[in-house]
Amino acid sequence: MPGMNGRELADRLALLRPDLKILYMSANPGDILAQDNDQSSSPSYLRKPFTVQALLMRVRDLLDQSGPASAPAVFRR
Repeated sequence: MPGMNGRELADRLALLRPDLKILYMSANPGDILAQDNDQSSSPSYLRKPFTVQALLMRVRDLLDQSGPASAPAVFRR
């Protein structure tokens, strides 16, 4: 995604679709999400590498939530 990162894309899409559920993924150990231990179990965050089963479980968790998925606390404004 030239010119923006995943968070910026998610922010833009959330403006257009407030009900959108967002799943953040990262393999970067320096990523701010990866540094926040509380987010490792959040249904809106998945650490790479992951198994197909782990991805399916996170997607199911997000779909089962009522309303839009809340962004991890580090991304809330």
